[in-house]
Amino acid sequence: CFCSRTPDSDQCLEDLYERLPSSRKSEIIPLCGYDRVSSICRDTFQNKEDWLQDGFPKCFDICALIAQPVRLVIWLAKRRLIRNRTACPQCPNPMLLRTAIIDRHIYKWACRRCGRKLSIRHGSMFIKAGVSDPHIVLILYLWSVGYPTDFLGAEIETSLSSVRWYVWLALKSCAAQLRREFRPLQGVVELHWDSFLRPTEKREGLNLLCGVERNTGRVFVVRCPRGNDKGLLRRLIQTNVEPGSSIITRDMPVYTQLNLQSIGYMHYVLDREHEIALDDLVIDLSQVEEFVNTIKSFLRKQGGPGLFCKDIFLAEMIVRRTWGRNLLPMVLYSISQAYDVS
Repeated sequence: CFCSRTPDSDQCLEDLYERLPSSRKSEIIPLCGYDRVSSICRDTFQNKEDWLQDGFPKCFDICALIAQPVRLVIWLAKRRLIRNRTACPQCPNPMLLRTAIIDRHIYKWACRRCGRKLSIRHGSMFIKAGVSDPHIVLILYLWSVGYPTDFLGAEIETSLSSVRWYVWLALKSCAAQLRREFRPLQGVVELHWDSFLRPTEKREGLNLLCGVERNTGRVFVVRCPRGNDKGLLRRLIQTNVEPGSSIITRDMPVYTQLNLQSIGYMHYVLDREHEIALDDLVIDLSQVEEFVNTIKSFLRKQGGPGLFCKDIFLAEMIVRRTWGRNLLPMVLYSISQAYDVS
């Protein structure tokens, strides 16, 4: 017997797991309706700070985690990547956790009244049934560390399409979180429009307006098909740059014609031959030029992808630049926000 059973009251899987001796932590706790396990963990993360304080785990910690299947299920529920508890969609009554003997997901939700069953992944991002929980966690971890998707497919012995699927879902969640958290740049902002990929018969071109906040390095990247579309440029600047900011651009007629001063911006133009110091402000575009070159280099490494892939690769680059050492915690947080399993 793994633990003393108390069928008169609802139990929590985390409590049962903690009663196990260390030598049996890697075993699966068998559950039936008699055990009345109605929740996976005692408490789940609530605020973004909970995910950030969790930190970026080391590889050794991740390997230890996935070697203990029950602990992994608790870890996923605590971070709100799968449901901690759920009600039957048919009755609705609280569902209980039961062992899924054949199912690779270890446990399933079952209604003790009508017999309705749900996958433990129900409503979560982990919807591709052919990939196990440990493999999904490894995919997200190794991708966050920086390993390419081609390597992950071979290393984890998972199909490349499955690896790309989960990376794509994670990036979609991250891009949505970046949009929710975005605040217009302010202070000194360097702006530059550039063409990154020329259109061909098989793909659209890629033209972007890029901005960098000089003091913090915060950035924005938005599609801008034509660099001489004054109306579009004005709207994009007003959306992405706080009024009262100082904007630095190249000496091009289209920027002069925008008349940025009339909409609340200070506008400085970079001399074509050398940078200028004006009012204690260095008129320079080195940060945005470096950012533009980084985007071009990143896209070149992808082999000139099509429209769908371009957006994904751009999202990955911005996510990595923005979150840095907090990448994995923020990826997990973003997934929890995109797939609300609470």
